[in-house]
Amino acid sequence: MRAVSKGAALSLVILVAACSKRQQEPVALSDDLKKDLATVSSGGDLAIAQKSYQPMRFVSSIEQSRPIAPAKRPTTSHQR
Repeated sequence: MRAVSKGAALSLVILVAACSKRQQEPVALSDDLKKDLATVSSGGDLAIAQKSYQPMRFVSSIEQSRPIAPAKRPTTSHQR
C-alpha cells in the first residue's frame, strides 16, 4: 500500500511539474529558416509531393496483372 501511495504521489508531482505554466522567451527564427519558409510559402522552385506525383510507368512482367477475358454466356434458345 505504501509503494502505491508513493508512486501516486511521485506521478502527481511529475504531472504538476510538467503542466506548470512558465513564461518562456520566444525563440527567434534564424535567417536561413525565414528564407526557407518564405520560399515554401511563395511556391518557389520546391515541388510539393502531391503535385509532382506520377504513377509508376514501368512494371516487370511478374508484377503486371493481365485482365482476365470475361467468360461468354452460353446462348439459350427459348423453345415453347
